[in-house]
Amino acid sequence: MNKQQSINLAEYKYISSLLAQLLEVDIYTEEIITGYIENFGVDKFFNNIEIMDLPSEVIDKLENLQLILEALEKEKEINNLWGNGGVR
Repeated sequence: MNKQQSINLAEYKYISSLLAQLLEVDIYTEEIITGYIENFGVDKFFNNIEIMDLPSEVIDKLENLQLILEALEKEKEINNLWGNGGVR
C-alpha cells in the first residue's frame, strides 16, 4: 500500500489546513488545494504545481516550498550517507 492510499480524507484536510496557514491563503484557496491533494496525493502534489489553477502568488510560494523540501531531502540523504560510514 502506498502513502496516498493510507491517508484518509480527514488527514488530507489537516494537511491542506497546515499548508494554507503556511501559504497564508483564504478558505476558498484552501479548498482548491485540498482537492488537488486528494486528486494527486500527498506524495505527487508538488509534481503538479504547474497545472494547478491557483493565483500566481500561491504558485510562487508552492514552488519555493518545494525547493525547500527538496533541499531538506538532499541534506537528509547526505547525512544518511555520512551516518552510514561516509560516501564511497
